[in-house]
Amino acid sequence: MDAMTLLYGKRNSQEEQKKIKKIYLRVPYKLKDEIKLLNSYWDKEKKKWFVYEDNKNIKEIKKLIFDYERKTQKVYLNIPYDIKDEAKENGCLFCRNERKWYITEENDNFNYFMSYAV
Repeated sequence: MDAMTLLYGKRNSQEEQKKIKKIYLRVPYKLKDEIKLLNSYWDKEKKKWFVYEDNKNIKEIKKLIFDYERKTQKVYLNIPYDIKDEAKENGCLFCRNERKWYITEENDNFNYFMSYAV
């Protein structure tokens, strides 16, 4: 038995794989390596990540994705023009579509700029 089979497990047959339902996931690119370790697979035809419904790591995978999306969600800010340079230097970004500044929870200065949250 090779290392890949030990790490990821092996399905008995292609027939067995077809019987087990696939659950497709929207996985951010930055999480792809972590998702692989939790027995998720890439569907080349659909170009989406999936897990088989009997995967014991489904809850952990969903939590991982949810936590990542929460941390990277944009929080829009009302930044006064006179401190725009300070905001930019401290990691705030400007969204051209919304015409507003925003920050994500990943930013070290997140709590400081929350006083400007819309």
